Amino acid sequence: MTALEKYLAHYAEAEVRSLPSLGKTFGHVIVIPAYDEGNNLFTTLKSTPPGPLGDVLTIVVVNTPADAPPRIQLHSQQLIERLAAELGGELAAGRLLCIDRTGSKSLPSGQGVGLARKIGCDVALQLHAQGTIRSAWIHTTDADVKLPRGYFEAAPVSFDGEPPAALIYPFWHQCEPPAALADAMQRYEVFLRYYVLGLADAGSPYAFHTLGSTLAIHASAYAKVRGFPRRAAGEDFYVLSKLAKVGTILQLQRPVLLIGGRSSHRVPFGTGAALKHMLADAARGRVYRVYAPEVFQYLKVWLAALELLCTDPARSDLVDCLETAGRALGGADVDQLLRQMAAEGFLSAASHARQISPDASTMARHLHTWFDAFRTLKLIHRLTHSFPKVELLDAIRRAPFLEGIAAQATDLEQLRRMLADRDHSAARARALV
Repeated sequence: MTALEKYLAHYAEAEVRSLPSLGKTFGHVIVIPAYDEGNNLFTTLKSTPPGPLGDVLTIVVVNTPADAPPRIQLHSQQLIERLAAELGGELAAGRLLCIDRTGSKSLPSGQGVGLARKIGCDVALQLHAQGTIRSAWIHTTDADVKLPRGYFEAAPVSFDGEPPAALIYPFWHQCEPPAALADAMQRYEVFLRYYVLGLADAGSPYAFHTLGSTLAIHASAYAKVRGFPRRAAGEDFYVLSKLAKVGTILQLQRPVLLIGGRSSHRVPFGTGAALKHMLADAARGRVYRVYAPEVFQYLKVWLAALELLCTDPARSDLVDCLETAGRALGGADVDQLLRQMAAEGFLSAASHARQISPDASTMARHLHTWFDAFRTLKLIHRLTHSFPKVELLDAIRRAPFLEGIAAQATDLEQLRRMLADRDHSAARARALV
């Protein structure tokens, strides 16, 4: 069995075994989870552009968690009725398939948006496997996104060698009134750009944005990583971490997706939850704090030490590699880094990878598979014990990888645009390497 056949037979959700006959083929597919949504969803659906391979099938998974209050359960049922009444399964770009996971079919507690995305993408995979959908790309977005023209054209149809595992579309958040929400959205997007640029400067292979609204996943890679994890939040982060281990994550340069800037109760963390917390903190007079620039410098030392361990056969001592990398990269306090690494068990794990690897390329593969996006984030969290979070604009001013950029910006909006340009340029440079 191929990975795709095995996935559909053993790991796909039950919905793939009870699909209605669609009566035609489609060029493209896009999946949208919808929890407690209203007008925003209709705006997104109406923005769906046509695709170059034929009509678009839009799969909306209307869902509620089992413990959702009666108000949200009722609202979700009304949404399903409204979708049927206003759209009747038809869209300008193709057709709408609505999957009902509300009421008695609600999602188990704790499995929220991750399971909703998995259901929709599993259905898309089944339809692709049976020839109903031509494109091998499974697009997924959210109910607060305006999809641009050229959206489906940006996904490559032919490949020189293996296709990318996933595509990440560029994005731009819409900062709309009230002023406090717009300010919070600007600051949060500045943080997102700052964080990815810090990872890129450190040399991390996981220097990409992890927003579920901006993804397209190749069908074969989706099957290899067994789909989206059934998580209440962070499903995009974890699936991209797995996808990066089986193929390339290609960051597109265009077209840009417009994402609504809204606070949200839908997930426990992510953009909406972050905005909600930021607004509450601002009301109490607390400033928005982010990871200190030093954590990226120390991550850079750690990744450089791993590279030395892999490529220099004369070096078998990881501590020696860390000291060498620390001296080469600005005299980092290696003892401080060692304490944090030892506390997470990273030193012993890296040494084990050295012992079981017959050659440098195998070891590099072992280490980058092991030290993935999750462990990268764990190290960054550990390093905040030594370098506490700092106010956002202070971090921008102090970051060596953003030298001078804060001085050029006259306000938050200009800073946001400058960082977006820097982010896109860095992604383009990484794609050319």
